[in-house]
Amino acid sequence: MANNNIIPSDKQSIASAKSKPNSLKALLDIAAILYQVNDLKLAMDMILDTLTEILQVRMVGVALPDAILEEFHILYQRNIEPAFTEVFSFNPYKLMNGHAIHENSETMVRVSHGRIEYDDQNLQIDERIKQILIYPVRFHEQTIAYFILPSLSEGAVLNEEQKKMLEVFSIISGPVLFAFEIPLKSKKSFENIISKIIKDRVYESRLALTPISFVVFRINIKKQMADSLILEQAISEYQNEFKKVLCEKGDLIWLAADTAFFIYPNADLFTVETLSSQLTEKIKNITLIDNSNEVFLLKYACISYPQSGDNAREIINQLWLKLFEELYLMET
Repeated sequence: MANNNIIPSDKQSIASAKSKPNSLKALLDIAAILYQVNDLKLAMDMILDTLTEILQVRMVGVALPDAILEEFHILYQRNIEPAFTEVFSFNPYKLMNGHAIHENSETMVRVSHGRIEYDDQNLQIDERIKQILIYPVRFHEQTIAYFILPSLSEGAVLNEEQKKMLEVFSIISGPVLFAFEIPLKSKKSFENIISKIIKDRVYESRLALTPISFVVFRINIKKQMADSLILEQAISEYQNEFKKVLCEKGDLIWLAADTAFFIYPNADLFTVETLSSQLTEKIKNITLIDNSNEVFLLKYACISYPQSGDNAREIINQLWLKLFEELYLMET
């Protein structure tokens, strides 16, 4: 983890990013610094300043989970009245104005006369607030936080460009918030297991004076598959290719149906990059039972010890940052 003394202040990083014409590149520049921060307050300041200054959102809060009360509360905010943050909290599985809070997409809560019905209660908030956009921040199939965007006017809270930016920034923020081990009661220890595996493997490599490489793979499906049998066959096909190419060389762990983590002992960065490129071609050439081909696009990020990073958290953060570059920056 980098020393905070050499990290620019959040204001400096935001100002530098604002001067760049490419919005996604600006977010990536901020992420490169954000992923080095090991202080939660500093990380939150950077996240909130990015939302207000880069995305041009006037009022925003970050709602984090309370494991005991099983609710999300706004613990960090910009330009939101304290009276609102004291009242506004929610459990995603309980109704707010008749709707459940989505865990995979935004939820719009419209407010009339400052009243919100929540779990058989009436919450009274600032009457000037007309609607509240609630946007999930997810990591490893879990919702670990929400961005809360109150609005004093009716109509769209965000334009299309802001929506795209918010989607990308939520992906950037996920690993950062998760790294601070926010105490969500339903949070699984899977990421901690991955961290422990990386830590143990790096330690073994250090003792043996041998390299070790880590890869995160993400499968993108380029066509809609309405037929569940074809989709099931598609997943089976590409997972079999992963097994044939990788399993005899190292440890393959599926984080989700479309995301895999691979550990390649005694391999330097060139070796693992070459193997990943070969797998990309094999995945690309899969033909499904409906005779469709070039259905899959494989993206990946590689990192090796000792070339890059010497602890589990640093390696994981760099992997996700590099994968983000592949998934989003390369498309612009």
